[in-house]
Amino acid sequence: MRKLFIGAIAAALVGAGTITAAAPASAAVTKLDPFSVMADLGPRVSFPSDRADGVGTVSVTTGQGTVSGAKATVVIVDRVVALGSKKDSEVRDNQVTVVLSKGSVIAEAVDEDPKGGKPETLHILPVIGGTGAYATARGTLLMRPVGGKYLLAYDLFAEKSVSKKSFAFGDPTSTTIASGGPRRLGSVALTRAEQGDISYVAVTTALGAAKKAPKQSIDLQVFDGDSTLFARGLANTLPGAGKAITLSILGGTGDYIGQRGELTLSSDGTSISAKLARPAGKGKALPWTNRQKTSYDDSTVLSDAIYQGGSTKVGKLTTARTPRAKTTPVYSASIITYPEIGGVQPVITMIEQTLPTGTMLISGMGLVGANSPLPVVGGVGDYGGAMGELTRASATTVAGKATATFWR
Repeated sequence: MRKLFIGAIAAALVGAGTITAAAPASAAVTKLDPFSVMADLGPRVSFPSDRADGVGTVSVTTGQGTVSGAKATVVIVDRVVALGSKKDSEVRDNQVTVVLSKGSVIAEAVDEDPKGGKPETLHILPVIGGTGAYATARGTLLMRPVGGKYLLAYDLFAEKSVSKKSFAFGDPTSTTIASGGPRRLGSVALTRAEQGDISYVAVTTALGAAKKAPKQSIDLQVFDGDSTLFARGLANTLPGAGKAITLSILGGTGDYIGQRGELTLSSDGTSISAKLARPAGKGKALPWTNRQKTSYDDSTVLSDAIYQGGSTKVGKLTTARTPRAKTTPVYSASIITYPEIGGVQPVITMIEQTLPTGTMLISGMGLVGANSPLPVVGGVGDYGGAMGELTRASATTVAGKATATFWR
C-alpha cells in the first residue's frame, strides 16, 4: 500500500511485531489473536513479460517460518503493473499468502519495490480473506525486512456466524496454455463447468513448482444468474483433477454483495460447498471518477493484459464524516483477459483505489461482453475490512465514473 498511513500504522508495531488495528464497529465480528511470522524468503523466480520495461512480469517468492512453533509457508505472487517513481524501481501488485496449520491468510496491495528485487521497506497490506480458522478474516498485514529475513505481522477480525450454500454442475471442461517459463511458471489452466444458469470459471496460474510450496494459484468465480462469488487460493493440483480444493471467498456481488467466507470445490469439479458470512446493516455508497494518465499493454498468448493508473476525483459519501487524514486520490489497476473456455472469456480486474482517508481494494472476474459489478474485497484506513461491490461505466477500462457500495 504505497505511502498510505505508513507512519501511523508503523507506530502501532509492538513487541515481536504484533499490531493493533481497529476492527469495523459491528457486534457481528470478533477479534482474532494477532500473530507474526519471521520468514526466510528464497529467491524470486520470474517469468518476464514481452515488454522491455518489465511491466507484466510475474514473479513468485516462497519462504518458510514458524508461528508458535508450527511451520508456516509464505508465498508471494507479484505482477509488475507500472514503472516506479524512482530509478530502478517498479510498481507491483503483491499477493501474499501464509499457509498455517489452522488455515491460510491472503493479503494484497500495490507497492513500489526495487526492480527485480525483494521489498526493502515496510509494506502495509489489507488482509482480504482466508481459509480454515481464518475463513471470514479481514484486517492488516505489516511486512518488513528484519536482519535478512521478513517479519509478517497480522492483526485480524472475523465474522461470528456463517451460513452454508451448495452448487452443483455438470462435468467441467479445461484447457492449458504453456508459458515457457522456468518450471512452467506463468502457465495458465482454464476450467469451466455449468448447470442451467449457474456456472464457475477457474483461472489457474502455475507457480513454478518450488519445493515445499503450493504449485498453483487459483482464481475462481461462481456465476449464479446475475450474482457472483469470487474466490482465491493456493493448491497443489488443478481444479477437478482428483483432489478437493479449498479457496477463500474474497467477496461477492448481487445477492452475495459483501459476503466473505470459504468454498470447497469437489475432487471431480462438479460441486461446490460454501460457508458465507453476510454483512449486517445498510451499506454506504461512495462515487468517484478516475482519469487515466498511464496505460501499458502486455498482450500475449497467455492473456491480454492492460495496466492502468491515474488520478481520482471523489464524490460525497452517503454518510458524511470528518476526514481523519488527507491523501491524494489515485488508482492503479490491471485488466487481464484470458483465452476462451467453454464459450466464454474470463476477465480478472484488480483496482487499488486510494481515497482521501484510506484505500479500497476491488478485485473480481467478469466475462467479455458483460459489464458486471466487481467485489470490494478490503482496504485500509477508513476502508479497513470493507466489503461490497463496485459498479463502473465500462468493463474495458477503470477510467470514468464508478460507485462503491460497501460495509465495514
